[in-house]
Amino acid sequence: MKVAYQSALDSVLSMYQNFDSKVAVEFTRNHYEFPIVALSVYLCMVFLGPKFMADRQPLALRPAFKVWNLFLATFSIIGSLYTVPEVWHFATTKGLRFTVCQDPADNYYYDSVGGFWFYAFGMSKLPELVDTFFLVFQKKPVIFLHWYHHVTVLLYCWHSYHTRVGAGIYFTAMNYVVHSVMYSYYFGMCFPSARAVLRKFAMFITSIQLLQMCGGVALSLTTAYYYQQSSQTGEQCHVNVFNLEMAFAMYTSYFILFGALFYKLYGPKPAKKDLSKKNE
Repeated sequence: MKVAYQSALDSVLSMYQNFDSKVAVEFTRNHYEFPIVALSVYLCMVFLGPKFMADRQPLALRPAFKVWNLFLATFSIIGSLYTVPEVWHFATTKGLRFTVCQDPADNYYYDSVGGFWFYAFGMSKLPELVDTFFLVFQKKPVIFLHWYHHVTVLLYCWHSYHTRVGAGIYFTAMNYVVHSVMYSYYFGMCFPSARAVLRKFAMFITSIQLLQMCGGVALSLTTAYYYQQSSQTGEQCHVNVFNLEMAFAMYTSYFILFGALFYKLYGPKPAKKDLSKKNE
């Protein structure tokens, strides 16, 4: 058993250290059934799950929920440590235009340890659907923003990876950083003794999520500018137009929805009517 465990560990380490993006790209290109089947099951859970649980007691999932958030927080922190330095390096040495207009045939960031974490990011959108499982079966509300975000980001990431979208490295790094903070916050909130302190940071969590959406919209518009400019100057700018349109629509809708959520949670509250005067 020890030999088998060591062999499996060696295989994982070998894949990690000698990551071959060509295999990963082909996998995402040829297997769209994975996100389609996963999202079909997911949407059934979102809409039918609450009806199934209507006359049932919430499941005792708090211990599992605690472990789940710790796992995602750790995963996101490690992903940030590998991707943010690479993105910074490429942006400062090659420039923003090169990184978003790079030729899909150029593996300048795919085949590396950092490249593995870019791929892991896209794949992580499948297990992240489990977030909603905890909400549904603990009988907690699942708002539109929550499930809409999970559905669209999975489809976008799957398409982005096999089309080798240059701007994807920025989206990935931003998301890793925000999720590092967000899931660490969720993990901390699993402990009643920490909630009073952590609630003070709730507005900060929503703020960085909103800031991420601003970054996504800005980067989409910048990429569109470079692409439009290339048709006039003759410079090469390899952009998948469908993916770019999808990114702009997705991030714009996120910005609107997160903005509405921020206003609802932290905006001015309507003044309460003084009912005492009616009783005089």
